[in-house]
Amino acid sequence: MDSTLRRAVVVGLDESSHAREAVDHAAALADRKRLALRLVHAVNPSQYGAGASAGWSPDPFGIPYRAAEALVTETVSRVKDRYPQLTITSRLEFHSPVDLLVEESEAAEVLVLGVRGSGGFSALLVGSTTVRLASKAHCPVIAVRAELHRRRPRHGIVVGVDGSPEAAEALEFALSEAAETKQSLTAVMAYADPASLGNAVIHPLVNAALAEALAGWGEKYPDVSIERLIVCEQPVKALVEASAAAELLVVGSRGRGALRSMFGSVSHGVLHHADCSVAVVHSRP
Repeated sequence: MDSTLRRAVVVGLDESSHAREAVDHAAALADRKRLALRLVHAVNPSQYGAGASAGWSPDPFGIPYRAAEALVTETVSRVKDRYPQLTITSRLEFHSPVDLLVEESEAAEVLVLGVRGSGGFSALLVGSTTVRLASKAHCPVIAVRAELHRRRPRHGIVVGVDGSPEAAEALEFALSEAAETKQSLTAVMAYADPASLGNAVIHPLVNAALAEALAGWGEKYPDVSIERLIVCEQPVKALVEASAAAELLVVGSRGRGALRSMFGSVSHGVLHHADCSVAVVHSRP
């Protein structure tokens, strides 16, 4: 990956309204963080009917590619009108959307996607595309749910915590977002099987684990109000409920130990069911 493309906010682009909302979110994020914005659009071989079989070659003058070029050009112009100071690059290729975005994520600061797409980005959040990107990307992935945000005002960031290194990276990402956007943070630790030891035993252990996970972060981010929330509930349900009025829900890509279920499959669960945009944070290689 070209070193000049490092530290860009990368956004998946297609013809859907959800992708347009993702571009708007990514542009605002890039502007706030003073990073470049990179628009990525894949013309999937499946759009040509039979697909990329032996001997197949793309037609750069065909209707799908020319429509894609027009979309990229229009999107760059639209974003530039609103953020004239923003550095914008783009990439348009005949490629699998998932593979292309995974490749782009290697040097990206963050990857932004809409909740659903068209063509190669179809069924984001409810299909395999987001599941694959959430698990395979090399940078944080933000799935934007703008349609929920329009229904009522939202404020605050929620983060799932379990004491793992992945959760610590998710917590730092969430704290950074909270500090930059002047929002409060709610750190949620859920435990779902109190029957084996009883509440009187497990709750102090979980409380100590949460206190340890948050130790020192208040000093690093003194302007962020941090609320601790311990919930005796399945992690997905606990996080989804906590996201009801939030602007962003942040989880790690996986966890560990007795609270391992806080991440991994839980990240996929909250992508499907959260009441706000979701960020899945990956450890850097």
